[in-house]
Amino acid sequence: MRIFSLIIVLLIGSDYAFSQHSQDVLKAVFTARFIQFSQWENEEIFFQKQDKFYFYSLSEKSINNELEKTLSKIVLKGKKVEFKKISDIEEALEANVIFLSDDCIECIASLINAVENKPILIISDADNFAEFGVHINMYITNKGTIGFELNMKAFEKSGIMPNSGLIRMGKIVKQ
Repeated sequence: MRIFSLIIVLLIGSDYAFSQHSQDVLKAVFTARFIQFSQWENEEIFFQKQDKFYFYSLSEKSINNELEKTLSKIVLKGKKVEFKKISDIEEALEANVIFLSDDCIECIASLINAVENKPILIISDADNFAEFGVHINMYITNKGTIGFELNMKAFEKSGIMPNSGLIRMGKIVKQ
C-alpha cells in the first residue's frame, strides 16, 4: 500500500500542468491501478469463469490509445486484458470495466441504468460524472494535477469495493 501511495505522490505531487498526451498517459496508469485496488464480490469465483478481463471504452477521445497501450501490457485479476472501443450500451453489459469521457454525456444516464446492480466498474475523466453514478471519476485539480472522486453508493450497488487506500486518497461524492 505504501508503494501505491508513493507512486500517486510521485505522479501527481507537482504543480506541473500536464500536456494532453501526458494527462492521457497518467490517466491510463491511474485507471489500471484503480482496477487493481478494487475488489469484486466473490472475485475468485467471478473471474474464474472468464478467459479475459474485459475493458471497454465508450469514449471517442485520444485517451483510448493510452488505455489500450497501458492495459495490453498488464494482467488484471489474473487475466489478460481485452481492450475494446464500443459505441453501444448493450455491448457494455459484457464488460468488467467501462471507461467514459465527457463525449459520453448523452449516454451516461442510459448506461448507469443499464449496469446498475451489475458487477461492472465505471471509470471516467469527465467533470461531475461521479455524481451521475460513475464509480471513479478523475479530474484535473486547480494545481493542474490529477485527482479522483469515488461514488460509494455506485460501488455498493455493483458489489465492487475500492480498497481503503483509494477511499482515503479519493474525494467521496454523493449521488
